[in-house]
Amino acid sequence: MSTEHPKGGRASDEPPDWTEVSSLTGMAPEELQDRYTEVLKSENLTPTVENISAASDAPGYDLTVVPGVLSVAVAAELEGGDNWKAKLTFTPKVFGHGLETSGFYLSSVNSHITIHPGMAVAKADLTIGFSGPKLSFGVTGNACYFGHEGDSPFSGWGWICSDVNATNLFSLRS
Repeated sequence: MSTEHPKGGRASDEPPDWTEVSSLTGMAPEELQDRYTEVLKSENLTPTVENISAASDAPGYDLTVVPGVLSVAVAAELEGGDNWKAKLTFTPKVFGHGLETSGFYLSSVNSHITIHPGMAVAKADLTIGFSGPKLSFGVTGNACYFGHEGDSPFSGWGWICSDVNATNLFSLRS
């Protein structure tokens, strides 16, 4: 019996569709499978949020869902004051290949956005935005990879998820 992931996606007992990922990256399905197997062996599967801003540039962060497999670069253009606004630009990367960039404006009326980057073996539900009196920027949610659960040879494959909780990355107000 198949069990759907509570946040959507394919059932845990279905094999990954490498042809979809291949069409996004231009890489052969076999090469993608080999690279993913190496990522699973590395055991470094913790989601991260890293500052990728240069000192003079607008804030930017790399939201890594699964290292080397799925990440999203986020850049912010900010305007402070009472009628503050921020333009966020999102660029997903699958196996290092950048995909189409999209943007979204945040303001006091709409202070956050939830995105759902995903592909055959990795996915996330991330809320990105500003909160509190200082308008602190942060990322919260969960990130999942398709992997082997447990140490037993009898345990199966499924979605393994971790929390993402990177709050107060910077503030618009002091």
